Amino acid sequence: MKKTDLKEVQLAFNDEGEIVEDTHNDSLEAEKVEYEKLDKVDLVRLCKEKDACLQSYETERGNMTDAFNNEINNMNEYYTKRIKELKSLLSYYERKFVLIKDLIDIEKEKEAKKNDTVQ
Repeated sequence: MKKTDLKEVQLAFNDEGEIVEDTHNDSLEAEKVEYEKLDKVDLVRLCKEKDACLQSYETERGNMTDAFNNEINNMNEYYTKRIKELKSLLSYYERKFVLIKDLIDIEKEKEAKKNDTVQ
């Protein structure tokens, strides 16, 4: 298959759960406009439509940026809290380790004193 033989298709799931080509093409093709052939009214209308499209795009872009920033802030807060939890857990186990080590040292000292008194 050559590079030029490739075609773009939209995939969808059918009722049986199989992946098939989507035959419902809801997209519209952009119409090529020759600006030289348009009169003043059509040019004004076209410019207004372009401005409306650009404004819609900017609004959507701003909404997406806000959503992404909000998601990043939420992730940052979550991972900050999670790191604090894990640090607390780590310090708990460190204290527990020190306590067990001290208990073992005390028991060793008792055994050493017991052995010293027997001799």
